[in-house]
Amino acid sequence: MVYLQYLGAFVGLVACFLTFKKIYREEEAGVNFTSWVLWGAFDTITAVASIFEKGNWVLPFVYAIGAYAVTLLLYRKGKVKFSWVEAVVSPLVIICLAVVWYTSGNRDAIIASIGAIVISSVPQVVDTWKKPSETPLMIYLYFGAAEILSFLGGTSWSVEQKLYPGTQFIICIFIILSSFGKRKVSPN
Repeated sequence: MVYLQYLGAFVGLVACFLTFKKIYREEEAGVNFTSWVLWGAFDTITAVASIFEKGNWVLPFVYAIGAYAVTLLLYRKGKVKFSWVEAVVSPLVIICLAVVWYTSGNRDAIIASIGAIVISSVPQVVDTWKKPSETPLMIYLYFGAAEILSFLGGTSWSVEQKLYPGTQFIICIFIILSSFGKRKVSPN
């Protein structure tokens, strides 16, 4: 079943590539700069800590690379936004992660970084809810498929194997559901 981790990572890489391509082509991609910056940092921490714990590290590794690529492209295109939501969320996740990882080991770092990923997803969910028509629904379906495959590829029911892909899938579901909010309906 470990091959499912690699298959999930491949599907995740495709989703990251599609996101990058959509932004590169000047299309609205419905992505939040701050969420992607933080996701890259926390995915890196999760991947590194998972490697040390012999956990399910491939998907967070791929997502980290994808997040950094998307972040750099957003920065180059001047699509950087920093509102009160980002101002509140960013310090919270950094403090949460720094304190826990500094005082604990790799397993706790995995848990803390995943908690930080959840918190740092708030700006993306809010942006998706506000502008659902800009959300690339198909891309998020790819992300969801990658997370399901990675979850199924976990070799045990442990934090190191299942928590990351399971949590990522739940975040993805929230983003997908938010994409159905506040849509403007035309009269005919």
